Amino acid sequence: MNTNNCDYYEKMVDRLTDVGVKLSAEKNIDKLLELILLESMDITSCDAGSIYIVKEEPAKKMLVFKYTKNYSKEFPFKEFEMNIDKNSIAGACAVTKKIYNFKKMSEVEKKLGFKHNTSFDKSYGYSTKNMLVLPLLNFKNDVIGVMQLINKKNDSSIKFVSDSDYENHVTAFLESEEKIISSLSSQAAILIERSELFIELNDLLESSIKTLTTALDQRDPITAGHSNRVAKYALNLAKGVNADNSGFYKDMFFSEDELKELYIAGLLHDVGKIGVKEYVLMKRDKLNSPEIEAIRSRFKYIKIMIELKEIKNIDSEPSAKLDYEIEIKNKIDFYVEKLEKINKCGFLTNDLKEILNEINGLEIEDLNGEKIILLSEYEFKNLSIQKGNLTNSERKMINDHATFTNEILKRITWSRDLLKVPMIASNHHEKLNGKGYPKGLSAENLEIRSRILAVADIFDALTAKDRPYKPAIPIPKSLSILHEEADRNNIDKNLVNLFDDFELYKS
Repeated sequence: MNTNNCDYYEKMVDRLTDVGVKLSAEKNIDKLLELILLESMDITSCDAGSIYIVKEEPAKKMLVFKYTKNYSKEFPFKEFEMNIDKNSIAGACAVTKKIYNFKKMSEVEKKLGFKHNTSFDKSYGYSTKNMLVLPLLNFKNDVIGVMQLINKKNDSSIKFVSDSDYENHVTAFLESEEKIISSLSSQAAILIERSELFIELNDLLESSIKTLTTALDQRDPITAGHSNRVAKYALNLAKGVNADNSGFYKDMFFSEDELKELYIAGLLHDVGKIGVKEYVLMKRDKLNSPEIEAIRSRFKYIKIMIELKEIKNIDSEPSAKLDYEIEIKNKIDFYVEKLEKINKCGFLTNDLKEILNEINGLEIEDLNGEKIILLSEYEFKNLSIQKGNLTNSERKMINDHATFTNEILKRITWSRDLLKVPMIASNHHEKLNGKGYPKGLSAENLEIRSRILAVADIFDALTAKDRPYKPAIPIPKSLSILHEEADRNNIDKNLVNLFDDFELYKS
């Protein structure tokens, strides 16, 4: 082998190595197809090329015209499908798995049994003089596509304009180029299949996540849609950090993988609610409908009982006990009205609390002398809740969902780019001052994406229109509450400022 050949092959090995690195780094199939074709065209100095990809359906396989490039002519690209059979050049290549090097297009009839279809050339004023056709074979030797390289040039800078350009500057593809491009196409086929597998696995992950969030929505219809909105707000805020080129976050930037990790954590941040008892999860008021109806019925019974006593005692001497009970009877409707209001109120005022305490101390005797208390200990305990509708024990059950989220998500085998999903998701109730839950983490132990999720979660809880136990708080007031929370060092002030200043809740 002479020195020139040695130099050529050394350069080609280096070139193929560089191309291999580029191909391996690309995950997007469309970009990968473009890269494969352009590199192959560049190596062979050809003017045009196309790639077909095998599309497999349950009933049949088809070849899809997926990508094309032409340096001399511009024409509109239109994807189309064709049968995998021996009635076309690409189809025959896919069937036989052979490389075809047509030095002249007249050779097509001799090698494949049909004439080359010149309709494309006639439509666009182009002239296909020769063609190198290669199957894209995966590691199982299955065809996943076909590549066509058209019109190899003796001068890569030439553009074909006239007939003489084709005659003077088209040269035959070399056998060495067949081997080089065949090697490259095999590597490319494996990478294409890898990318398709990556897409399939990603689709599987996304569908599994959507199934989990749908299951959660069905179990807790009160907060249906919350996880999707939180994920959206969190993603917007993270992208806001990326766009902050001169502010507090000018030196911080989230990669696409980190954004995806945050988005998935947002979708799954409440998945631990699957482990919360349903009666707590579904609790809308301090007492549920049957429980408040039991109070109404009891109070109605008490009212009737006292009226019967009045009738029975109509000719008797006045009784202090009866007068006490008549006083209760006269306020029964008032008590029921106030209890119904207390049951639904988000915050128990001092006035309502006094009335509740008053009712709680009342009791009467039935006609048999048995005592009837107006409120049971359970009813009073629930109605006495100062804020919200959960008792301390029920609140703990709800708070435990963050722990359950971590336990559930840690059991999943996450890919390397999603390893932090359990941590980000389960820390969304932690506070910078260390007073959050479930771990009581302090600021230095809180990753910024968990801080982002906390802001998004609070904002949606405030503005949500589907909570039966509270009205939606207007956005200006909700933003004011976020700033108050930041001032208390519960959530990240800089993130709240960014969220507010750039109205990231809108996009």
